[in-house]
Amino acid sequence: MRVTVRGIVAVVAIALVAAAIGVGAYLVGPPAEERARRLDDQRLADLVAIRAQAQSFFRQTRRLPGSLQEMSSLPNSATHDPVTNRPYGYRVTGEETFELCAEFDRPSDPDRLTDSAFSHGAGHACFPGTVRTAR
Repeated sequence: MRVTVRGIVAVVAIALVAAAIGVGAYLVGPPAEERARRLDDQRLADLVAIRAQAQSFFRQTRRLPGSLQEMSSLPNSATHDPVTNRPYGYRVTGEETFELCAEFDRPSDPDRLTDSAFSHGAGHACFPGTVRTAR
């Protein structure tokens, strides 16, 4: 069996590509983990949008919306879970307070969380919301 430089270069190149893929998978995580992270990020973005819309609705009408459907400027996709297509939980808890709920695949990552009010574990999580009024 004759070993050529071209053969050695090909083996080394294949090994380097395999190592790069392995390191990438280790750093980012498996594809299913990355998908779960992306979906949870979408859920959080949706809840932040719903919270902002509820606050805007309150400023305009001096009351909280009774349901997600009352916040008509939100696209339907922002009011429903991206996987189950079930509406997020929204409940008025007081004159100026409400609660938002969603199901998460993984716990929040403190290094990626942009709003600590939305820190959560895996599974069902609810978050209080408040509108501020000038007194």
